[in-house]
Amino acid sequence: MENPNIQFALVFLDPPYADEKTVADITEMIALQLVNEETVFVCEMAKENTLPEQIGPYGKWKRAVYGTIAIEMFDYNQEG
Repeated sequence: MENPNIQFALVFLDPPYADEKTVADITEMIALQLVNEETVFVCEMAKENTLPEQIGPYGKWKRAVYGTIAIEMFDYNQEG
């Protein structure tokens, strides 16, 4: 899927909870240059799970719990 002409501004990640690989997916998108400084990640997971505060240059800026799920949002902040 590597294509320097394609970059995503908004990425929704809703993986199967039993096979949680959100960090790996975000890391791969960064490596393939499919995202940029404007990209926002919206990640869904079981409420018992949480992602790191920082994934590469993207930092978590919000977490919200809705029933049995949680949503975490990341944007570019250059700390990684």
